[in-house]
Amino acid sequence: METTTQQPEQKQTIDVTGLSAEAIRAVEALVSQLKGQQLPIAAPGEAQFSSHEEWSKAFRGWIASHKPLGTSADYSRESIYADDRDE
Repeated sequence: METTTQQPEQKQTIDVTGLSAEAIRAVEALVSQLKGQQLPIAAPGEAQFSSHEEWSKAFRGWIASHKPLGTSADYSRESIYADDRDE
C-alpha cells in the first residue's frame, strides 16, 4: 500500500489593484462561493449599496474610468435621412 503525504495548501493571491471597492467585494464573494463558503452575493443587476448616494458615486467613478473615444455622432434629421432625398 502506498502512502501519500499531503503538502500544506499554499496561499495564492489575486491582484486587485485599481479595482473599485464594489469590484473587490464581487471578487471576494466569487472566491468564497467557489470555495463553498457561500457568502451572500448580489443577484445580477442588483448591487449592494447602502444608499443611492453610494451607488451614484460608484457609477460616476465607473463612468470616469472609461476614456472618451474622441468621436462624435451627428444625430440631426439631415444626416439620418440623407439618403432619402429622392423619395
